[in-house]
Amino acid sequence: MLVFQCGQQLWTAEHFKMFLNNKYTFWYNNIIVKAKNRNDNLGYTEKHHIIPKSLGGNDCEDNLVKLTLREHYLVHQLLVKMVEGKEKQKMINAFWAMANIKLNRLTSKQYGNMRILASQVHSNLVQNKWNDPNSYYNSLEYRKKQIIVQKEVQNRPEVKSKIFAKRAKEYFITSPEGTTYMIKGLSKFCREKNLHAGNMSWLANGKLKYYKGWSCVEKL
Repeated sequence: MLVFQCGQQLWTAEHFKMFLNNKYTFWYNNIIVKAKNRNDNLGYTEKHHIIPKSLGGNDCEDNLVKLTLREHYLVHQLLVKMVEGKEKQKMINAFWAMANIKLNRLTSKQYGNMRILASQVHSNLVQNKWNDPNSYYNSLEYRKKQIIVQKEVQNRPEVKSKIFAKRAKEYFITSPEGTTYMIKGLSKFCREKNLHAGNMSWLANGKLKYYKGWSCVEKL
């Protein structure tokens, strides 16, 4: 594993512990060491963070290496297979951005494999998030916060309006004078007309035959 000085800090194996001990890490190290030891007469090159910034790396000179376009593409492919969990998702995102936006070099097979891999990792992360008893998302503190957030959301005027439009039933209501109304939402109408909503609902359900001369039928 690489060991190098980064500014005032010595980067040792501890800083690389997120990398798996597999052939992809071995290949990655070989590419980095080779690039560090060669001259700069390569034509077009790109800077690469040996330890990606999303994994804790920084912009110090020793954490940067000049790679050819092909090498840069390759090491980001390797990084996806060198880590697990959340780190893997970060490396998938980084490779996806490079291949799909910057280089536009994904073959159809690579595209399909990356889509499947990204989906699997995301699914595992979500599953672990809720299944881990020690996860913050299963803590009492998180649940209390969620209850507060849900109440705040449900009390928003636009949300109340959507809930009303979705849940409110429609009725045909006839007054003692013979005026018929087609309304949505029985409670609101009853408040406006000073009627008992429960009694009007019983009229609509057939549980009550008369109520102050009003009739009420639920629209089918």
